[in-house]
Amino acid sequence: MAFIEDVFKSDLGTGLAVGIGVLVLGPIVVPAVAGVAKPLLKAAIKGGLIIYDQGKSIASSVKKESGCLLDHGKNVVANVKKESEQLYDKGKGLLNDAKDSFDKLVEESRAELSGEVAVEQPEIVAPVEVV
Repeated sequence: MAFIEDVFKSDLGTGLAVGIGVLVLGPIVVPAVAGVAKPLLKAAIKGGLIIYDQGKSIASSVKKESGCLLDHGKNVVANVKKESEQLYDKGKGLLNDAKDSFDKLVEESRAELSGEVAVEQPEIVAPVEVV
């Protein structure tokens, strides 16, 4: 008996015992485990395919919506650019008009100072009393 106890205490004995157990119980345990594992594996694969399809649909929707948002943003930028160019042109025109008016006033002032043009005096109107 000491020999059998020594064999199971060593690694060789444990390995042999496990090997013999697998050979004896393997044909019984493997079909039972496969019978349970196969439906679980099929359900996991089907669940994965369903999740993949839903993820694909969500990604497509996100791509479509982000494209719409991007197009809208581009339109907004184009409109703002167009409006700012119009305002710039209008402001530039007003500035040119103001410069022309200023130049005209400077010329008139110089003419008045040199005595070329007679200065028109404004007509003074007396206030009227209301009874």
